Amino acid sequence: MMLRGRLRGWWSWGVAGYVAWTGCADPDASRVRADAGVTSVDAGGKADEVAQAPDAQGVATDANLVVADSSVVVADSSVAVPDASVVNPSDAVLPDAGAVDGAAADASASPERLCGAAWLEAAAPLMADLYFLSESDYPLDPVLVTDNLGAAVTPADALALFVGPADPLVETREAAAFRDRLTLDFDPADPGSVALAAQFTALFAFLEPQLDAALVVRVSEIEVHVYYLGRTACGELAGFHTVSIET
Repeated sequence: MMLRGRLRGWWSWGVAGYVAWTGCADPDASRVRADAGVTSVDAGGKADEVAQAPDAQGVATDANLVVADSSVVVADSSVAVPDASVVNPSDAVLPDAGAVDGAAADASASPERLCGAAWLEAAAPLMADLYFLSESDYPLDPVLVTDNLGAAVTPADALALFVGPADPLVETREAAAFRDRLTLDFDPADPGSVALAAQFTALFAFLEPQLDAALVVRVSEIEVHVYYLGRTACGELAGFHTVSIET
């Protein structure tokens, strides 16, 4: 009996001790459960984050807006491309340089032909203050004879203009050689000589395409009357007259 009682006491003590031990462990267990609860809360938090997926969708929506904005920018740049192509000189159709040069050459080679008063009006300013140099300097006088029509120039045409001794000496010269003497034979170191040659160059640049069959006729001696004559597009006798003193 005493042994049974002792065993019962030991049992009771053991049960109580177990309970006490488990009771002490329960806070840990509860803490573990609480931790698990925290973990579940964390998991719940994650679930909340998942539940907040609309926020992520909102971000995605923002991203879509950005994409939309970028697409608008692309559209703007695509609109700007045609403008750039218009401005870009490399895309422009340029005229052929050879054609332009040819057209300019044709224009200079084929100036408007003048007749009568129009010819005189254009020629007179080119002869103003222009002198033929010899032992004495003489000005150039424009010549226009509207009632002397023809296709060629002869010494008789010059004689008809000459006022002086009868039966004068008459000589003819080539117009080109006469032009070269006045435009090329000058002193480069003398500004006056250079300027005079430039004036004659401008004069002949006008006369040569305007006058056909140009001829130089020299009449008389010592005081030689020099006529540069040709025919306008209308057949009129035109050119200039000057005097060369040759003693």
